[in-house]
Amino acid sequence: MRSPFAKTALFLSVSVALAALLASATSLDVSLTAPQYVVLHSFKTYEIREYAQTHPNMWVSTTVNGESFKDASSTAFHRLFGYISGQNIAKERIPMTKPVVMTWVDAKGEQVPMTMSFYVPPSLSHPPVPTEKDVLLNVETRMIVAVRKFGGFADAEDSEREVASL
Repeated sequence: MRSPFAKTALFLSVSVALAALLASATSLDVSLTAPQYVVLHSFKTYEIREYAQTHPNMWVSTTVNGESFKDASSTAFHRLFGYISGQNIAKERIPMTKPVVMTWVDAKGEQVPMTMSFYVPPSLSHPPVPTEKDVLLNVETRMIVAVRKFGGFADAEDSEREVASL
């Protein structure tokens, strides 16, 4: 599988595990495990971060094609939530983490290939294999990304506006 992070990534924190409700960090998500990063530069509305500077990070990802942004994000979230809820070879429940990463080419046409990824906590040195064929584990050795936090429901227009503001 081609890395879902090869394109520009929009990092969104998920405060509760609800399908397609992607929101910025709140007081509820403070205890969620997240990958280590170094802030390379802080701007007024976003920051440039380097992830996996010293060790690779494991992610579980899925790609959805030919659906609207709303439907694709919901389908992707349900697949990944299924994996962390025990739809894996070990039937193991995995804690929710942050951030949720979404990559897509262009949401303006509403028919977008979208990849969504959940961070796999480092406590799982050997994460269980997904049982769904469209859910894959992948390792990222290094990512430099622009991160902007925003609140509320992230629909296609909101997400495009937030990406453009970077």
